[in-house]
Amino acid sequence: MRICLSTSLLAALLLLCCGCSGYYYDKALEGMVGSPVEGVLAGHPPTNKYPTATGWAYIWAHEYEAQEGGYFRYVPRNRMVYDGYRGQYIARPEYVMDYIPPYTIIRWCKTIIYVNQQGRIIDYEFGGNDCTAEFWK
Repeated sequence: MRICLSTSLLAALLLLCCGCSGYYYDKALEGMVGSPVEGVLAGHPPTNKYPTATGWAYIWAHEYEAQEGGYFRYVPRNRMVYDGYRGQYIARPEYVMDYIPPYTIIRWCKTIIYVNQQGRIIDYEFGGNDCTAEFWK
């Protein structure tokens, strides 16, 4: 039995994949290759597009600053203790509390979908540290 998924259904799968790692994001995009691009464009207009030798490249991009840190954590370390019985120093494992100060990190993702002259998706690429389907919403 063969199952065919429409581009609209695959776009919906991308939406359901919120919080997925890059591996699952890659698999979702991989499943769109060969499908018509209209289903993706209808629900999610691209940030930019430009012509290529084989058709068009559609770009979706986002970037934002995220506040992280500002919490305590326990970190393992070894404390050197003199063992009088053995006459040597030995390492004793212990956990110490460590504070991670607040910091700002830039989260971003850029996705490019390449489409041929017939309007079918032929390839894709993406990069960044926030490539989840969140920005497809």
